[in-house]
Amino acid sequence: MSVMTHLRDVKVIKDKTLDQVDPMKQAIMLMKKHQVKMDEDFLVTLETSKSQLKEVSEKALGPVKESILPLQNQEAQNIKGRLARFGIVVQEFRIKFDNHVPKHITETTPEIIASAYDQITEFYTETCQLEEEAKELNNLEGLFDLQRSSYKQLKDCKSELVSLKEMWDLIALIDNQFDSWKQTLWDQINTENLTQLIKDMQSKQCNPTAPQNKVISKWRGFVALNERVKNMNTILPLISQLHSEFMQGRHWKKLMNITEQHIEHTSPKFCMNDLIKLHLYKYAEEVTEIVDGAQKESKIEGKVNVISRTWDDLAFTFVEKGDTYELGALDVIIEFVETQSMDLMTMLAQKEVEEFKENVSKWQKTLKTVDAVIEIWMKVQKNWSRLNPIFLASEDIRGQLPDDTKRFEKVDIDWKELMRDAVENSQVVEACTCEGREEQLNGFYQDIETCEKALNAYLEEKKKVFPRFYFISNQSLLDILSNGNNPVKVDEQIGNCFDGLRNLKFLREGPEPHKTALGMFSKDGDEFIEFLTPFVCNGAVENYLCDLEAKMQ
Repeated sequence: MSVMTHLRDVKVIKDKTLDQVDPMKQAIMLMKKHQVKMDEDFLVTLETSKSQLKEVSEKALGPVKESILPLQNQEAQNIKGRLARFGIVVQEFRIKFDNHVPKHITETTPEIIASAYDQITEFYTETCQLEEEAKELNNLEGLFDLQRSSYKQLKDCKSELVSLKEMWDLIALIDNQFDSWKQTLWDQINTENLTQLIKDMQSKQCNPTAPQNKVISKWRGFVALNERVKNMNTILPLISQLHSEFMQGRHWKKLMNITEQHIEHTSPKFCMNDLIKLHLYKYAEEVTEIVDGAQKESKIEGKVNVISRTWDDLAFTFVEKGDTYELGALDVIIEFVETQSMDLMTMLAQKEVEEFKENVSKWQKTLKTVDAVIEIWMKVQKNWSRLNPIFLASEDIRGQLPDDTKRFEKVDIDWKELMRDAVENSQVVEACTCEGREEQLNGFYQDIETCEKALNAYLEEKKKVFPRFYFISNQSLLDILSNGNNPVKVDEQIGNCFDGLRNLKFLREGPEPHKTALGMFSKDGDEFIEFLTPFVCNGAVENYLCDLEAKMQ
């Protein structure tokens, strides 16, 4: 083996030295060309040295090599056997490397990261040892003129170990970064800054298309790291949403039900790690829906509170009328009833109303009652006001409709009592929803309707006797009937019954009422027609008006 080494050294020295001869000759000739003075002829010396070197090397590489050729061949066979065995070792090492190197570990804890570094170190040490052995075998291949083995598997292993170390350095860096975020308290989380850091990670360190990640981009360890960064990029905006001022305890409870995890969101130690444990990236749509729902619920709650405050302060106004009162202007109250009833209907159509459904439904029912009571109240007030002077002041009606007059008198007493109570308790909701109020008003309305029907039937009888009563309003007819015994008062309405007649001329002598008519004036008052004989207005008004019509003809 020592001889083979010397032979190789001689060959290497010869080849290296001969390669330097021509450059030296060119340098000497260049110096001569420039007339550089030299003590001896170096070209001759150089040629002599070259011949001596070839002679020595031929003696060494010729006879000596022939003398050891049998031993060389035998040793070459031994080396080939060793090379074959080493090739198997390298192949087995590569299989072991592929199966056990930490390329595809997806979990990252401090223990797992430390273990990965240990495995990388172990494989690196073993790879270096095999490389040393490969280097030794390559040296033997050179000595015995054997084909040089490349051992690409070892080169690939070493290259991958470098990339693997870089991957775990990146994993450890980002894992430490995330760990430092985890302890950030809830009210100190700056999602805007953290999101920017995540975006930087995605565009640089964890970018699978970046040149430095070309080798590791397909490894599951890197894919898992990239996925964790992506998940964090999803979580941070959700955490920002959860900071919404509209989030209440019930919404956090919904979040816990969805994630099947419990968190103490009111604890002073509540931090980002508690939210990371929820794996919010799996429930992005649900979290957004909860926060949006919280905002909509807040709007509903705000509107309900506005409605409540509105009706707390809203009261009826009243106008004195004789010995009682009437409801004043209702425009504002009715406007609130209409607009807020629509608001409540809209709220009930939203799924977010569930938390306030009972209260919203209560207010919807209340405003419906207020609307119904105000409507019937105004009807009763209008009819009472219209019929009051008829049934209470008209002796004719009282005499003709005694039962209905008594009925109206009872309504009048109860109506005035109701109005006195309303004045004392004028708050709108209280006045409209007090027990029995709507039923009482409906009773008033029905009784007044009964009175009015009887009155209309009575008036219809009068119209049938004197059809010209159909030309005037019921109120005018009532005025005529109530003043039937006073023809002068009836005369004020008589022009409405006859087209060309304005009024009559009465003989105003003797005690009132004056009942003797002397003639009639035309509608424009320019013409007076005297009756041939005076006309006396006696009896029922409808009868003497029929007689008057005949008199006019």
